[in-house]
Amino acid sequence: MPNFLPYHPEQAELLDQLNAMLKSVTSDPALSYVHYIDLRGTLSTDLKDDAYKEWWANERHPTEKGFEKVTQKFEAELRALP
Repeated sequence: MPNFLPYHPEQAELLDQLNAMLKSVTSDPALSYVHYIDLRGTLSTDLKDDAYKEWWANERHPTEKGFEKVTQKFEAELRALP
């Protein structure tokens, strides 16, 4: 079961920095084949009535429904390729 509490702003900052670093790779012309997909916010972390359980199997892994939602983002990116 996910443990989203207590919330630590440092964790969000670290994830934001990691995502910025990953996204910056796509600006290198030598790596034009690399694409960045921002998955932050894709799955709900709503604690009200344990709504997050629909999307999260544990702290790091989505449920089957969660994986399907992540897959949709990857599919959209792939379909947009020339």
